[in-house]
Amino acid sequence: MKKSILLLSIIITMVCGASAQVCTPDTTNFAAGKYVYPDSLPCITIGQAYSGTVSIEVPDSLDAHDFVSALPAGLYYFHIDSMRIDSISAYPTGLSVQTNPNLGIWLYGGQFGCISITGTTTDTAGTYPLNVYGRGCGHGTFPIYGTVDSCISGNLGSFIKYNLKVCNPAGITNISGDLSLNIYPNPNQGTFTVTVSSANHINGTMSILDGLGRVVNAQSIDVTGTKQIPLEMSNLSSGVYLLEINAGGSRSVKQFVVK
Repeated sequence: MKKSILLLSIIITMVCGASAQVCTPDTTNFAAGKYVYPDSLPCITIGQAYSGTVSIEVPDSLDAHDFVSALPAGLYYFHIDSMRIDSISAYPTGLSVQTNPNLGIWLYGGQFGCISITGTTTDTAGTYPLNVYGRGCGHGTFPIYGTVDSCISGNLGSFIKYNLKVCNPAGITNISGDLSLNIYPNPNQGTFTVTVSSANHINGTMSILDGLGRVVNAQSIDVTGTKQIPLEMSNLSSGVYLLEINAGGSRSVKQFVVK
């Protein structure tokens, strides 16, 4: 019966997976014993559009000591047959969380999935631990308990443990409401286009700052209406940057990520 359920789940995964491309799992950068990548995402800046992806790997097995403390560590393992995520909660308001495969679709030991986090939050700065709830099935043979083959629902935080961080905009004292900025694509690899729109004439400086607030590029800007400015900065290292426009005492900032 259990095999029939798993076979049905595989078919559902294949059918539904094609429409669930909200993100693509990273399958190459997992460290031994780690089931979430990366360890942390860039800080979510208050009031700025955000996009990030967390990849997960379903472990083939987990140390039984993590579930039953009476068992010695490193000797007995609970073999994971399948796992699904049913819900994700406790993330900052204004953000949207989606998964690939969709919530409620089974994954199996050694397979990968991902969680896409997008949107804009106005929540206060701080750390927001994700609450990941789901169901796992597995088996193992242990002293006293004998052979165990079962499915359990609960918090998956034992191996899907993740915190989102919300930060205040770095050094921003005045953000102009007359000026809008857009960066596409974001994230990018150092090649992107900046779209600047303003109802008023803008004459000032456009700068790019790294995570420490250092200016890594600056140029003059003169815009009336809407202007697209292509930038080629493949020399930028991976990380989070700020694009800043200063003009006539007004200051507008947009965060972007270089992968």
